[in-house]
Amino acid sequence: MSVTLLMERNGVASGILHWEHRNVWIVAGIPFLVGLICLIDILRNEFTGHNKIIWLVVVLFLPLLGAALYFFIGTDQKIRPEDDEEPVVRLI
Repeated sequence: MSVTLLMERNGVASGILHWEHRNVWIVAGIPFLVGLICLIDILRNEFTGHNKIIWLVVVLFLPLLGAALYFFIGTDQKIRPEDDEEPVVRLI
């Protein structure tokens, strides 16, 4: 008998993730990672007006759709430093 069969004999699968469960983690993890990357990018950059708060809310509540919208629309709304100016370093 394999370890999996021994662990499932009493109807309890403890400590072992089955292939079906791993697929769920992968499918759930991709939108999480994409949303996390967007949130980090939003927090690290400056935006015009209140767009930073708006993008944070959109990406938090609609992670996959919000991330796609942010990459297509939101990146154009960033305030980019001029070439002759030094970038501002913020501690917080």
